[in-house]
Amino acid sequence: MGTRSSIERVNSTLPGRSLLLGLAVVGLVFGGPSDTFAASKVERVQFVAKSVGMKRNVHVYLPDQYMKDKDARFPVVYALHGLGGTGGGFFESANLKSHMDSLIRSKKVRPVIIVAPDGDKGYWTNQLRVKGKLSKRWGDYVSKDLVAEVDSR
Repeated sequence: MGTRSSIERVNSTLPGRSLLLGLAVVGLVFGGPSDTFAASKVERVQFVAKSVGMKRNVHVYLPDQYMKDKDARFPVVYALHGLGGTGGGFFESANLKSHMDSLIRSKKVRPVIIVAPDGDKGYWTNQLRVKGKLSKRWGDYVSKDLVAEVDSR
């Protein structure tokens, strides 16, 4: 994320598995030419999410063009894993980085940023009170905290 990052970088190697749910989003990013392909990257970053009250891991795919043009703006796709998965699973198990690199190189999709947060044992929704105790607000985490963090770069 170069000089446009305000969140802490973490070791980019994660064990884990994930369901391949994100490839369906490729249909959302069709169109637009891409620059000459070189090397994209996936970074694992962390930030404190107020809605869930803890530090969260996020995997971010950055197309090569992101590093080349510091003023360019890119569409952002939020890839949410299934129950038992991780954001890193899109890149480790499903090889999403390689797939996106190939699609961008062949000009089948335009360059995009893919943000794949790690969830928990929830369903990406705000959960009800359990025994009088407020549960985690995963919907707010994605729609408020995560989007604000990405937009702040």
